[in-house]
Amino acid sequence: MKIDEVIQPVVEQLMYKGYPCTKDCSGHMAGYDWARQHNITDPDACPYRPSQPSFHEGCRSYAEQR
Repeated sequence: MKIDEVIQPVVEQLMYKGYPCTKDCSGHMAGYDWARQHNITDPDACPYRPSQPSFHEGCRSYAEQR
């Protein structure tokens, strides 16, 4: 018997309004809140920084009304 037949790893992906999170979804929540505070309705108006893609996705989720 192989170990992977006995132990099945549980991989549960955290999601925030359809976008995958890497840790605790705090970046997504910050982007969502920022978009709400700035009344962003166009997803293309969300700022994008390669170092903070989760903020961008959170902003887009608000603009897309997810």
